[in-house]
Amino acid sequence: MVAESQALLSDSSSKQLIVPENVGSPKSNQRTGDNFQDCDGCPELVVIPAGEFMMGSPSLEAGLDNNEGPQHRVTITKPFAVGIYEVTWDEWCDGT
Repeated sequence: MVAESQALLSDSSSKQLIVPENVGSPKSNQRTGDNFQDCDGCPELVVIPAGEFMMGSPSLEAGLDNNEGPQHRVTITKPFAVGIYEVTWDEWCDGT
């Protein structure tokens, strides 16, 4: 059973992405930019650092589309891992 969930990512509008504690969590000896696999046959992952960034386009940007704002600060509260390569539907459905 998955351990208690925790907030990984939040933004200024107080929305939070909740993920299980052990999903996409780098091991303590893995650092930003390190690649790893959780198991043989698992996808290759890379460690992403905690930090902040601005998401969305500035309101005065030339050519701004309706779906590009409002601009807001996003905070990643702890390092996490993400797949290096895209996963196809066939791979997802096969469980590989």
